[in-house]
Amino acid sequence: MVRVVSVVVCACVAGASIAGDLNPPPGPVAPTMKTLEEVEPRVAINAENTPGGATFAFGITEPGSYYLTGNIDAIDGETGIRIFVSDVAIDLNGFTVASPGGSGTPNGIAALGFDNVTIRNGTVSGFAGSGIIINAFARVEGVTVRGCGLVGVGLGANAIVRGCVATGNSATGIQVSSASVVESCIANSNLGSGFIAGLDSSLTGCVARQNFGDGFSVSTGSSLGACASYDNSGNGFDVSGGSTLVGCSAARNTLNGFDLSSGSTVSACSSFDNNDSGIATGTGCTVEGCTSTDNGEWGLFLASGCRVRDNTVVSNPSGGIRVSSDSLVTGNMCDQNGSISGTAAIDVVGTDNTIDGNTVTDSIIGLSVSVGGNLITRNRASGNGGDYAVVGGNDLGTIRTTPIGAGAWDNFSY
Repeated sequence: MVRVVSVVVCACVAGASIAGDLNPPPGPVAPTMKTLEEVEPRVAINAENTPGGATFAFGITEPGSYYLTGNIDAIDGETGIRIFVSDVAIDLNGFTVASPGGSGTPNGIAALGFDNVTIRNGTVSGFAGSGIIINAFARVEGVTVRGCGLVGVGLGANAIVRGCVATGNSATGIQVSSASVVESCIANSNLGSGFIAGLDSSLTGCVARQNFGDGFSVSTGSSLGACASYDNSGNGFDVSGGSTLVGCSAARNTLNGFDLSSGSTVSACSSFDNNDSGIATGTGCTVEGCTSTDNGEWGLFLASGCRVRDNTVVSNPSGGIRVSSDSLVTGNMCDQNGSISGTAAIDVVGTDNTIDGNTVTDSIIGLSVSVGGNLITRNRASGNGGDYAVVGGNDLGTIRTTPIGAGAWDNFSY
């Protein structure tokens, strides 16, 4: 009997301990769960929250954060989402804003004249106007825009575009105004250029392929890094003055691989099998550590005042490096350039150049200098139809066939 009572007492004590304090704290009883507004503070885009109008399926008139709960199928002539205010973010939530095309030029998502709008995570398709068009300070991330009648993505100044695809649009794939950033985007099979960027912009990790204009058309003072341009109907890269390209590739474009305006720099880039020249420059450019092979005309076609060093130039039929005036050409390796009489691995057609320390091999002419007033030192030539064709009036280091007894500034033919 004593034993049974002990067990009952222990059970009661344990039960009281588990139940906790039976006296609640003072004050009114309040709910502890979150409200629906707290769980999802964003606004769903629907007929009740964002009603449409005569020319748009849905309209946003208040700043805030919005999201889709399903696809939008706009009717003929209707914009998908029209934004009438700045400071808006829209999460497409993986859904599609689509149109059958047709009459007029309605846009997929439009914020005409309004700033600081963000669009992310979805698809815009088939509109007769632009896919996405927004004023300044826009952000577009993780969006595919396809088959629209004008620009795929068109943004004002100070824009950011990341991880987007523009394909099959009837004008430019992705176009941004000045001081914008474009990262990890693809522009494919658009009827205009793949990318157009305003001055002082930055593009990195982007690919332009099979567009009917230039792959990249970039304004003054911009930078491009690790971008690729293939099979476009214009230039691979058409770059305005004072711009920098690092680690970019251009192949099989209809015009030049790289077309640089004055004061630009291209380094560690590759140009292959473009229909015109591999790299063509304006005045005062730097071309360093690049490779230019199998292009339809020149490997490097240079205006005056350029610095050209440590490049590899191979198998270009018009010639390897064409030099104008007032340039430094040093440390380049040129092989098998020039396919017709008179073409050369390095062809100097102006004055006041320094041609130093280059290697020219297996070309019609190794080094051709047709104008006086140049300094030509420490070059090496072998296997050419003629190693050196240098007119009088140039400062030409002695041409030797062996380094034995050679001076510091001598050239070699071997």
